[in-house]
Amino acid sequence: FDKAMDGDASNASEERRAKPFKPPVAFAEATEPHNTPKRPTVPLLATFEAYAAEQRIKPGTAAEWRSMLKALVAFVGHDDANALTVSDIDEWRDALLSKPGRGGRLRSPGTVKDKYLCAVRATLAWAVEKRLLPDNVASLVKVRVPKKVQLRERDFTQYEAMKILSATFQLTCPPFLHPGGTRDRPLKGTDGMKRKQFSEEQIIGILKEAEAGAVVTELCRKHGISSATYYAWKAKFGGLEVSDAKRLRSLEEENARLKRLLADTMLDNAGLKDLLSKKW
Repeated sequence: FDKAMDGDASNASEERRAKPFKPPVAFAEATEPHNTPKRPTVPLLATFEAYAAEQRIKPGTAAEWRSMLKALVAFVGHDDANALTVSDIDEWRDALLSKPGRGGRLRSPGTVKDKYLCAVRATLAWAVEKRLLPDNVASLVKVRVPKKVQLRERDFTQYEAMKILSATFQLTCPPFLHPGGTRDRPLKGTDGMKRKQFSEEQIIGILKEAEAGAVVTELCRKHGISSATYYAWKAKFGGLEVSDAKRLRSLEEENARLKRLLADTMLDNAGLKDLLSKKW
């Protein structure tokens, strides 16, 4: 009887080894990979063209943003907005900050944030609104812009204003009229040349040409300005649109008017004090 039992047990173990193991249905379904549907391709550049046309973006701004989006396409190696990841935009941002641009200079964090990332973020946001994309990966990418150290206030102090105004009253102006008094004579050394005035539209246009890759020296020669004037414009109006530049200039004019009013009041007070201090 024992031998028979041993024989049955050995036969059963051999049968188990011969049959392949079949997992339960639930376990098999959980472990088998599921084929996720592939996302549809959303061409980034074509999406931008549709966005620019609908929003009526200015041609100059559209051309600038288009070149930036082409730079992103060249960096990631494809034109599919649906395939972009946060890591792609992160790496592109780091490359923009670390590698010099066309002029050989490094881009500032403000330029990368307000121009390059702004172009991508706005285009992808429009695509999300149109249900072309599930989310905007560029909205998660940040650029830290360091604050500029302000060495002093922009306005003159009371002492500086008094010093400047007192010096102006000591100036002696040479006559600018012919003996007949009918026509102005040009200043000595100017050869009668008048200084050219540039509007905000012209200034912003010149700065845009430089941003597009024009050589600064040739640009200055073309428009008849000095390099010092160009860099002064860049420091003052760089990154601004025409409307912002006009607003800035109007604020400066209003500030200058208020300074003159303050200086006149200070001079009147100083003269009154001087008058009262005299003994009659």
